[in-house]
Amino acid sequence: MKKNSFFFTTVTVRRKLILFADCLGKFYGTRLRYAAVEITLDLLHSSVDYEEGLEIYDNWEKFAVEEIAKLPPSLQGGVQFTPGLNERNTWHEFKRQEALADSAVQGILIGICLAYVVLAFATMNVIIALMATSIILLVTISVSAFIPILGWEISVIESINLSLVVGLAVDYVVHLSEAYHTSPQKHRVDKVRDMLEHMGVSVISGAFSTLGAASFMMAAQIQFFLQFGVFLFLTIGFSLTYSLCLFTPLLSVIGPEGNTGSVLPLFRMLWYKIIGRKKDDVKCERCKGKGFHCPLASSPTDIEETPMHEIKYDNQSSPSPAIDQSPDEEMPTTTVVKL
Repeated sequence: MKKNSFFFTTVTVRRKLILFADCLGKFYGTRLRYAAVEITLDLLHSSVDYEEGLEIYDNWEKFAVEEIAKLPPSLQGGVQFTPGLNERNTWHEFKRQEALADSAVQGILIGICLAYVVLAFATMNVIIALMATSIILLVTISVSAFIPILGWEISVIESINLSLVVGLAVDYVVHLSEAYHTSPQKHRVDKVRDMLEHMGVSVISGAFSTLGAASFMMAAQIQFFLQFGVFLFLTIGFSLTYSLCLFTPLLSVIGPEGNTGSVLPLFRMLWYKIIGRKKDDVKCERCKGKGFHCPLASSPTDIEETPMHEIKYDNQSSPSPAIDQSPDEEMPTTTVVKL
């Protein structure tokens, strides 16, 4: 504690007044090092929400700053705080809950963004990925809504569990999305039927096995395992319900067909740009698809005798090694389209 830095306004929570000697503070020789003014409030950190508690803290902080500003310059080093000797530091508890809530929200947002990227690459379709990510977001919101319903507060356990919700909710919807994407059917209704035939039983059996494991954890006596079991049960339950009862009907109504929403044409366009292939070029039959040429090969005016080493290949290299020839020898020729 700094010398001549005193006038501490301490707000305590339902605790006995400390002795006057303790409030008076310590001495440095014959000089007083600090003094404290203690006020007892009828306030418990467990009786109010952390947002309301932080509002009370801000009011006390504003009051303390205004009062300290009226003191002489040598006495303007005071602060207000809750000591938390035999109980929790109330202001610190409110700040801790705020930090945990912020970290849980950040974890959910990061998880949602990563889930969309993973789903987009897994299905190669941005529309399916967007629909699946919306289902994951609904599962997260539903599970988060049960925290106040169950009477829980945002603590370390709840913050950890909320960060895991997105990863647990992505399981079933990504399997259904992949089955829909890989279905050979053309119409969306047929693709959904094929999806359920190949993946429906696996999704339901996997969900029920996880729900059974979570039900045993809900009977635990340790608080962490109890709450984790409840979170797991709610997450799997909502994920299964939304995947089968909401995601599946959406696919049958507005699911993409053909190349709608597919990212493969974009990747193909970028690759053609790199190798210099034009939109109207076709694969070369002579080199078994390793090269490409203009589709006007049937026109005699577009055909000329071109050395084999001048054929363009997709990998920019000839399929056969170069042949050393003397100047007198003629280079073997082949009939290809002029590029």
